[in-house]
Amino acid sequence: MIDFLKRISAVEPLLFDGAMGTMLMQKGVSGPPGDPSSLAAVEEIHREYIAAGAEAVTANTFSLNEIYLAKQGLAADPDILIARQVEAALRAAQGKAYVFGDIGPAGELLAPYGTGEETAFYRAFLRQAKALAACGVHGFIVETFFDLREALIALRACREAADLPVIVSLTFSSAGRGGRTMMGDAAAHIAAKVCENGGDAVGANCGDLSLEETALVIGNMKEAGLPLIAQPNAGKPVLGESGAAYHMTPEVFAQGMRSCLAAGARLLGGCCGTTPAHIAALKAGIK
Repeated sequence: MIDFLKRISAVEPLLFDGAMGTMLMQKGVSGPPGDPSSLAAVEEIHREYIAAGAEAVTANTFSLNEIYLAKQGLAADPDILIARQVEAALRAAQGKAYVFGDIGPAGELLAPYGTGEETAFYRAFLRQAKALAACGVHGFIVETFFDLREALIALRACREAADLPVIVSLTFSSAGRGGRTMMGDAAAHIAAKVCENGGDAVGANCGDLSLEETALVIGNMKEAGLPLIAQPNAGKPVLGESGAAYHMTPEVFAQGMRSCLAAGARLLGGCCGTTPAHIAALKAGIK
């Protein structure tokens, strides 16, 4: 495969996959991480995204850090869980797609807003990143963070763990005032700090923003000079008896993603509520 950093320097956009969590719920899978039935469904979802046109898939390792697992009362070894998930992604990819190790927030807030400590966060993220690298991922994606401080801790851990590309993507609560996270971090400042700390790409994912609002956020990150990633949800969630539902059709999603492309994003994918059909429509749309 072409080196990932060379690939993203090309003019042609690179497609990532879409949601994993909402896809698992759609398939009725609710087992714990590493459960055989869950792993089979995860591998099937990876295959569906690749068949839809994704050039990169994200291993199902988002919450597999020791802090998050402990808070959920799970005593399982995160290294073992990570290995199983990465193996499932690599089997599905068969050398035809990049596999990125997914690193999400620790599951608690850093002080002074919570009790989280920087040293504990760094240790947990470093262990997760080292386990991912040992399994053969092609890079890391640090995503869905809303505190820049925590995202930079995870970025530093990835840089320490292995010489692999690192994508950093934050979740924004507002497109106003230059785009802001829940903690008040501005999009342009985030991009500059990610660049300063050795990130290889930066962008936005998840959240309650519309696709057009996500494009505004992405546009505010251009000045840092890094490749930009956009992975919005399939519209804003609608709460029902069975939880949040996403109703944006693949065709509307693909049309809306043109605004992210025009804003400068060259790594495109989806987050909550998106499916292989959304990625297939996106591929057709950007042609």
